Amino acid sequence: MTRGKTAQNIAKALSFLIGLLSRIATFWAKQITWFIDVIGGQNMRCLCLQVILFASTAIGTSYLQGQISETEGKCSGSRGKVAAIHDDSVAVKNDDGALVFRVNADTKIWRGSSIRLNQLHLGDDVIVQCVTNQSGGATATDILANFTRWAGTITAVHPRSIVIVGGGGPGEATGHVEVLLDVHTTFAQGTPKDLKVGRDVEVSGLDLGHKRVQASALNIWPSK
Repeated sequence: MTRGKTAQNIAKALSFLIGLLSRIATFWAKQITWFIDVIGGQNMRCLCLQVILFASTAIGTSYLQGQISETEGKCSGSRGKVAAIHDDSVAVKNDDGALVFRVNADTKIWRGSSIRLNQLHLGDDVIVQCVTNQSGGATATDILANFTRWAGTITAVHPRSIVIVGGGGPGEATGHVEVLLDVHTTFAQGTPKDLKVGRDVEVSGLDLGHKRVQASALNIWPSK
């Protein structure tokens, strides 16, 4: 079996494993949040959701980086702030220094929706996945700008937004956050009719700053 086929088989196996772990995590999340509700109330429930969110984010990031490492063997991606934008490249700066990624027609760039390179902003927080080219440079395959995830409990429902109390991923402070909804928001689980005070939700989308998120996807946990 060639090295390429071996890498593909590994990637498929990892994909199956991640899906299985996700289903198991969802099952136990329901059981744990019910148990926490019984013995500890809302504060403990929010803590439980934050732990689940942290774990899923860590697993997802590790999987993406692992997949690139297995299939390409050279480029594991980067996270930082946009320092410079050129016609066919973007520079990303973090604590380790600055990296320049080539951008081509196949590069997928997300900033709330699919955008072009010139629509990125200096200072945007980005996650870049990449592959290496023959010259040794890195070419970006995917760029996520200002992406954030929150999990918590709905405290208010408005016509085009909800307010939740909970926490974000690693490094995010806990508290209230306003979640903006529009026609592009997809419901991975539940429907808009399920948006009620007291329901537990997980939100992913564009970080607008000042504790405001434009929701791209929203998951409403089953009511107890």
